[in-house]
Amino acid sequence: MSDETARRLDAEVRAIIDRNYKRARAILQEKADVLHAMAEALVEYQTLSREQIDHLMAGRPVRPTGEDRKGKGPHVKTGFEPEENSVGKGSGLGVSVAAN
Repeated sequence: MSDETARRLDAEVRAIIDRNYKRARAILQEKADVLHAMAEALVEYQTLSREQIDHLMAGRPVRPTGEDRKGKGPHVKTGFEPEENSVGKGSGLGVSVAAN
């Protein structure tokens, strides 16, 4: 690859990164209230059901699920936690989602 081609490629990659960074930042700023509410809910419940996430995204308060009240309940594998469905376990992202 020539030096000119490498410079052009680097410039294009930088432009894509910068454009998407600005887009992600704008989305996070626009949805900051939802982001903070979700963080607070995760601290309180450790896992969130689909219904709880839907409530958060709609700006409604999160209610405890049956699992939160009883301490036990089914979990849905999300594909992010290959072996265990709890925060920090397995080689996934550490995201845990409880079923309703």
